[in-house]
Amino acid sequence: MGLSAAVLLAFLVSMGLDFVNTTRSGATDLRGRIVGVRLLEHGLDPYTYKWHEGAPPEYCIASDNPNSPVSGVTVTPALLMLHAPLALLPYGYARFLFLALQWLLLAGTCCLWLRASATSWQRWFIVLFATGFTYTVAWRLHSERGQAYLLLTFVFACWLTATLNPKWNNNFVAGCLAGFLAALRPTYLIIAPFLLMHRRNQLAGWAVGLLLGVALPLLMSPVGWSDFFGGMQIHFALYRAGIHFPHTASNFPAAIEGMPATLLAGYLPIPAHDFSGYGLLRQLGFMAVPGLLMNLAIAVPLVLWLWWTRRESAGRLLPAMAAWLLLVDLFQPAPRYSYYDVIILNVVFAGLVTTEKIPRAILPFVLGILLGWVVYYLQPGRPAWIDLPEDFFTIGAIMFLFPSPTPSKNITDPPVGHTAESELRL
Repeated sequence: MGLSAAVLLAFLVSMGLDFVNTTRSGATDLRGRIVGVRLLEHGLDPYTYKWHEGAPPEYCIASDNPNSPVSGVTVTPALLMLHAPLALLPYGYARFLFLALQWLLLAGTCCLWLRASATSWQRWFIVLFATGFTYTVAWRLHSERGQAYLLLTFVFACWLTATLNPKWNNNFVAGCLAGFLAALRPTYLIIAPFLLMHRRNQLAGWAVGLLLGVALPLLMSPVGWSDFFGGMQIHFALYRAGIHFPHTASNFPAAIEGMPATLLAGYLPIPAHDFSGYGLLRQLGFMAVPGLLMNLAIAVPLVLWLWWTRRESAGRLLPAMAAWLLLVDLFQPAPRYSYYDVIILNVVFAGLVTTEKIPRAILPFVLGILLGWVVYYLQPGRPAWIDLPEDFFTIGAIMFLFPSPTPSKNITDPPVGHTAESELRL
């Protein structure tokens, strides 16, 4: 069997495993987003809504804790809006359609980076790395919960590869993608100062993309964004304080949209542990950490890095931008589980195509994937073992903050200086 056939077989087997997992679980996070967009469309607050007897079963999130003042919906109205087509379908069909969409987005992300690759060894590395990633605990958890980080990863890959391409790097459309990403997930706002220093011709598109991402959900609910920020303030306060509400029995119907409520509320035993900065500090005994301190802990290094790299080529800094998004999320006052690790695809692939040789920073990511296989198949219960892949991914992300001394030949834009020619090329 040739290598191409072996890779294709591995992809198909992994897809089959995800299909089986989807039949055995409720894709609980996806369920929350689909219910959330239905509530948004009908003028209800999806971030605090509690299902009650007599309400439509289409509004019921069977995994929701009735004792908590907030629901399990924690994404922006812009991201909820993208789930609207799925919300039109019975949930039993929607979760399988979403699974197929996840695999299409993975294939699309890989195709973007394959087109950006200059050599055959880079293309083979991308294919093998992506295939290996689908066998990790991070991918299995992402698929089983019906998470949407792969959608963000794909759109971010569109922006990264467009910014690398000399025909598109200053394009208005590329800026629109970056701005729309900030509406989908506010942490992507960190792209804006990068554009200000390295890609000013994208700023107009960025503003339009952000405006569209903010305005379009208002057509569904004029108070959607205020509900979002209000709900997130409660979520953040509860998380910082370490407050957990007992999950008592609820009055949910036995069957919801033709599916048993127990199935919709069910999780598969995939190892998961909170890897956020707050969670790690709690393990060390620091139970109350001020939010301002955590914000400064990531904001100050980010600002210093932007200043330190202000004269670097924008193309050489793109892997670091992807790495910063991985690191910034660690400091948010919310649980950070391994399903977020899909963003490492952009970190690794951007680092790969912007250098002549394999960057040393890729090694921790490869080791993290190998450990992700071990964690998934051994099912350890101790957080220290569950967190091992994330430990290595974090190390690799930090290493990528320092531009490679051997840029790829396809990185044509010069370091940003103060000459008129440089300004014209921005």
